[in-house]
Amino acid sequence: CRKALQLNGNHAPARALFLEVQFIQGQGPASPASQEYDNFKREAIVRHQQLILEIDNALERGKRGYNLGEYDQAEREFRRILEFAKWMPTGIELETRRKDALDMLERTKASRRQKELDEQKTRARLIEEEKARDEFKRLIDQKRELELLFGQAQMYFEREEYVRCVEVCEKILYINPN
Repeated sequence: CRKALQLNGNHAPARALFLEVQFIQGQGPASPASQEYDNFKREAIVRHQQLILEIDNALERGKRGYNLGEYDQAEREFRRILEFAKWMPTGIELETRRKDALDMLERTKASRRQKELDEQKTRARLIEEEKARDEFKRLIDQKRELELLFGQAQMYFEREEYVRCVEVCEKILYINPN
């Protein structure tokens, strides 16, 4: 413990172990009422509160991302909270936040899947609409071509060029047998 404290005097776990060993052995000023113990306790409480505040901020960022449809960002934040919860001592306030994060993570995953399905449906619908437009254009072009050919056939018929008239009529029937 002493070597660890010499290397890093602010290392909280080493200080806690050193104080505990001194307390058990009855050495030094370490006792539950000592100033050093109180400072350590306050420092631990402050760090715990800071971490809870960081978890609350991550939860809010995750919810904001979820509401904006930014599911990747939301999932990252919720996963971060779950990771914090693994390494912290359990308690009611932490467990509540962990459950909220887990619930929101599941909702985020479901919403992402739904969004992907909706996007696939939209893409399929747009492809179908594009095909329908192309088919409509093709039919309009075919109608124009048939009108031109019919006009030519009429002209050849009026000029009494029946062979050419029959050829054009055969083209018309080939293009549109109906």
